[in-house]
Amino acid sequence: MRAPIAARQFEPGQFYRLQNYETYAPEIDGTRLAMEGIALTGAWTDKERGLLSLIILEMGGSSRLCALLKPGEPVVVIGPGPIYAVSLGPFGHTAILPFVMPSQAGLFGGSAWGGQALKWDGAPSYHGPVLIRGRKLTAHDGLGFGAGIVPQAEMDVPPGSGDPNAGGWRFWSGYARLRSPGCYGLQVDGTTFSEIIIFRACTSSNPVRQTGRCKSR
Repeated sequence: MRAPIAARQFEPGQFYRLQNYETYAPEIDGTRLAMEGIALTGAWTDKERGLLSLIILEMGGSSRLCALLKPGEPVVVIGPGPIYAVSLGPFGHTAILPFVMPSQAGLFGGSAWGGQALKWDGAPSYHGPVLIRGRKLTAHDGLGFGAGIVPQAEMDVPPGSGDPNAGGWRFWSGYARLRSPGCYGLQVDGTTFSEIIIFRACTSSNPVRQTGRCKSR
């Protein structure tokens, strides 16, 4: 597959997480064949061409669905991290997060903060605690977490083991809370690492409903 960033950072023995997009997944008898994230090891890489080869063992439903992937089909592949942010649409490739504004009848009703679903995946290589914080980089504005009327200032994840049915990965659901478009930064800290994730937030194409697309200017 073509994954330039993952290919450049390839090291022997690393694990990667592979998952398809539900939008492109085939549908059989009304059931969308979306994969759960599966943990895979790297086989080889061509850093100049941005190519990465992964080893897939057919040992579960999601791994067997890999046979249905088509040449050129977009997929999600993330490297050793060990903590990754996941959201709607191509967030992992573009680092663009469309967010919705609060509405009385919908999500974040009664709050001054809008937001978007922001989930987190933890690689099998790390079982320790995680602290996630963030802020707007282009102005004095905050970045919160959770679905409450007043968002939390940080996300504190306790240590724990991963899901044995998902290759040892850990998963946390949640929301990023914002009040305005712009450039934001997330700081992800563990006992053995510290990561910075930069992304651009834009208003959703439907300002009160999650679409995964930015509003046209």
